[in-house]
Amino acid sequence: MKKFIITKTIMAESVQDILKNENLKGAESYTIQEYFEPMMRLTEKQQKGYEWIVEYIEVKKESPALEEIQKQFSLSSINSVCQYLKSLEKQNLINRKPHQNRGIVLINK
Repeated sequence: MKKFIITKTIMAESVQDILKNENLKGAESYTIQEYFEPMMRLTEKQQKGYEWIVEYIEVKKESPALEEIQKQFSLSSINSVCQYLKSLEKQNLINRKPHQNRGIVLINK
């Protein structure tokens, strides 16, 4: 089954499930493109990384360390991790607490 992840990080089996979700009252007035547009701009690698971060936080109840992200995605340096996280911040999917190794906060989570 295909799952959708939207900016509010709500998991759903289908578009209909998303629109029925009580946290999304009024969502029927959105077109599907408007509703999914932020996530549609992610590259496949960004999408996989974001999904991994969401799952990591849900399971471990803390955000991953920069070194863990680097290792998980075989990135060449911590600077590469920071650039990657900046791209997720620009998409309004995460916020980062400055100067904290585990400072990733999911938006609307």
